[in-house]
Amino acid sequence: MRRSEAAKYARWSAAAALLLAGITGAFYVARSWQRLAERKHAPPSPPVNVERQSMALTFSKVEENRTIFTVEASKSTEFRGENASLLEDVKITVFGKTGQRHDVLHTRSCRYSKEKGSIFCAGIVQIDLLSAAEAADAAAHPEQATAAGMHVETKGVSFDRASGLAKTDQPVEFRFPSGEGEAIGVEYKSDEGTLRLERNVRVKLRSAAEGAKKSAQVPQEVDIRGAQLEFGRDTHSMELLGPASAETPDGRLAAGEFQVLFDDDFHAKTLLAKPEGLEGLPTATFHSAREQMAMNADLISAAFASEGWVERISASGKVHGTSRSSAEKGEWKAESAELDLWPKLNQPKELNLLGGVDSKTESG
Repeated sequence: MRRSEAAKYARWSAAAALLLAGITGAFYVARSWQRLAERKHAPPSPPVNVERQSMALTFSKVEENRTIFTVEASKSTEFRGENASLLEDVKITVFGKTGQRHDVLHTRSCRYSKEKGSIFCAGIVQIDLLSAAEAADAAAHPEQATAAGMHVETKGVSFDRASGLAKTDQPVEFRFPSGEGEAIGVEYKSDEGTLRLERNVRVKLRSAAEGAKKSAQVPQEVDIRGAQLEFGRDTHSMELLGPASAETPDGRLAAGEFQVLFDDDFHAKTLLAKPEGLEGLPTATFHSAREQMAMNADLISAAFASEGWVERISASGKVHGTSRSSAEKGEWKAESAELDLWPKLNQPKELNLLGGVDSKTESG
């Protein structure tokens, strides 16, 4: 072979080698870039103490082929060496033994202990007490969802899977169609559908929205306080253990125990004031710039108008009352009494005494 041809073959061989090297390098760079991209978009590796992650978790309590409650979580994380899971976006739906309820407990995250069957939710927990019919209406009309049932917000809630009991000792805020309030501690029994506020209970009853729109004057709120409150959604009632008091700017009703009865839309209808034991008779007092009045009896009830204000005070059993003004003072006794109040003002308008009346008046 001549020298010129050998040189030509050498150049071709070098060019081919460079081409193959370039292709190989380009392929390597492309694969490296692809691995980086896949690593960037891949889900993060679980921490060293995490054993398994799953996207969802659901379990229920079932008795006699009826689901009492269901626990749902959008994500579950199991920890290595611990018989516990972290649940995220947790919703507990309670149907009750008859299936007539649709109570919902919702929070962002909880810790689930498999051994004890308990769930602890440290953050904010929202509890909505609804009937199945109310839940269906709320789903069809979300804009009206806050107009029904009882809504409770608190934190640090523990839920026991076996008993269905949820409780906390933290501050509680709550609202319902005709009022709102606050307390310390709450206990919710899923089997019974009862909610008990443990202590330092304060409730504000307000006027119905429809009635307030029709009235140029806003009715006075009724501020109710008690030691403990039990809310019965099925019975449409609240039981407040005493000492209990209900106040407006111009009046006060005090007793050992209150029972508040609601209509079907959970607007206050009647407040019953009862004694605690054999002592502490319920007492109603009123004061204005011109007159002061006080009345006690075995039982005193306050009737609410549909618009929200107190329209009548009724007393029965050993009724005793006094009144005082700049002109005169009086005292009376009777078997029963009815005191009508001025609309929206919660101030005495007319007093009627019935049965065994004994009344006397003196000049002031």
